[in-house]
Amino acid sequence: MGVLAQVTDPTTAAMSPKCLLTIAGTDPSGGAGIQADLQVFRDFGYHGLSAITAVVWQNTCGVGGFEAMSGEVLGEQLRALAEDVAIEGVKLGMLPAVTTVEAVCAFLANCAHVPVVLDPVMASGDGGHLLSANEAVLSAAGLLHPFVAVLTPNVPEAERLLGRTIQTHDAMLEAAASLRQFGAKAVLLKGGHLVGQADFVLTDAWADADGARLLEALLPIEQDVRGTGCQLASAILAGLVDGLAPMEAALGARRYLNDLLHRRRANIGRGRPVIVRSTAGGILPEENE
Repeated sequence: MGVLAQVTDPTTAAMSPKCLLTIAGTDPSGGAGIQADLQVFRDFGYHGLSAITAVVWQNTCGVGGFEAMSGEVLGEQLRALAEDVAIEGVKLGMLPAVTTVEAVCAFLANCAHVPVVLDPVMASGDGGHLLSANEAVLSAAGLLHPFVAVLTPNVPEAERLLGRTIQTHDAMLEAAASLRQFGAKAVLLKGGHLVGQADFVLTDAWADADGARLLEALLPIEQDVRGTGCQLASAILAGLVDGLAPMEAALGARRYLNDLLHRRRANIGRGRPVIVRSTAGGILPEENE
């Protein structure tokens, strides 16, 4: 009776933190995927929940491979959460198979009141491994996008979704507007992967019901940091749950991530740097600020 009384006590319930859910793949090095999403949720004061779509063996040097969870296993993870915890928002990442998409779609159909942000992870950051089958990409576009408040593809992902190249600002604007036709309420098309055009590095395109526009360019980063797309999407979700309008949530998330990229990137291995929020001694030393 004591445990039950604690769970159902209204005073305790009023003090319970809001919970955000990430449905994505893993990163044992902690720089991307579910591990990074949970750190972002914590930064914004939310408790992080997670359901694993794939176990990925990767490190700062790249992705070695992955094993997708079956739709049944993913569905059981989601069912366990849904029957016990109030979920305030959902961030979607790596969706490797059609069965993954179907399990997520069935889950979202029962929590249509919460905001959803989809980062359509399709390949490793170095381009070496496809992380989502073509059938899964098409299935997600048809089934999941109508649930999505904000879709956050990078340029290669948008090219794969639309079947055309994107090489200019104008092409970015057209692509962002076209991606909304899949059903998402808004699209943040990230411009960091435009090839050979350094002035585009941190210029993104935004499209919603009011049209498409370019967002303010942010200070560029000389290094290619892992996990930025995951963390940007998670920060947007936190902003939405905070009550911000979608564009304001996106703008705030961009500023948050840009600040981290300039003050908190560090090398933990032999490959690309990651965002590191703390070390064994606490806050990072002044020279890494």
